[in-house]
Amino acid sequence: MSIFDTIGRLMKKPAPGLLALEKAEVDAQAALDAAKAKLADLEAGRVEAVLGGDDARTAHRASLQTARDDLEDAQAALLAIQSRLAQEREAAAEAARIAAYDAAIAKRDEVAALIREKYPQLAGGLVDLICASAEADLAIGAANANLPAGAERLEAVELVARARPGTPRKLISEKKVRLWCHRGTKIPCAQSNITDQGNGRGIDKSGGRFDGHTFIERRWERERYVELAEKLSALDLPGLIGGEPNYWTAAPWNTADTILKNIKEHEALRRAYRAAPPEPPEIEVEHELVIEPPAQAAE
Repeated sequence: MSIFDTIGRLMKKPAPGLLALEKAEVDAQAALDAAKAKLADLEAGRVEAVLGGDDARTAHRASLQTARDDLEDAQAALLAIQSRLAQEREAAAEAARIAAYDAAIAKRDEVAALIREKYPQLAGGLVDLICASAEADLAIGAANANLPAGAERLEAVELVARARPGTPRKLISEKKVRLWCHRGTKIPCAQSNITDQGNGRGIDKSGGRFDGHTFIERRWERERYVELAEKLSALDLPGLIGGEPNYWTAAPWNTADTILKNIKEHEALRRAYRAAPPEPPEIEVEHELVIEPPAQAAE
């Protein structure tokens, strides 16, 4: 059985397989190389055949033609195998892409379900921690403002919970100050906008948002220290789906009372959302996708 018969039988199979085609490519290349070598030998013996008489010349011419035909047949067989091999490789690559695509869909759907199930619980739990931390800090602040005789100041709850064991807070400086605050709160305002009216009261005459408002002067203890870890309130906890209000919006420098106030505001927004969910916003996104195969892109 010739190499051409073997290749022909292989090419008629609907799914010959990559390994069989790759072996056939090697065999066809070897047949082509042998045909080239044989033709070269015959070309080298032309002069001897011509001078050997008519019968020798005629036989040599027939051998040359056969060698040329064998060379063309080997070239055709090799091209056919390479074409089929390219198709089979592309089919295998496409099958791999489909498998990867299907696996990505399955993984996406699995994790999406996990996010839908777990994220509201986790985000709500973190908000509860932020709220509990702020409530503890309010109690700590009240205790520090009226310490028992000889008692040490209490550290903030997150400093106790999250600092490395045995690592004290590094205090840079502390001093007593008096700050103008919004009436009925402990929230300082822009101090330079307030005109002192006496008796611990001041008025905003800046012409801005709080123009004409009355402010109260409160005593504060100003500390400068090195924070050992970013506070939990520095986290952003977005809503689960588009348009849903945040569970919490990052507020790393808020005081305990403003944190509690913000939590109530977030809860109110989320209650209103659950009562009448609006249409989700349309967010326009532009992506640039590489469409070249990796090998071409590398060139």
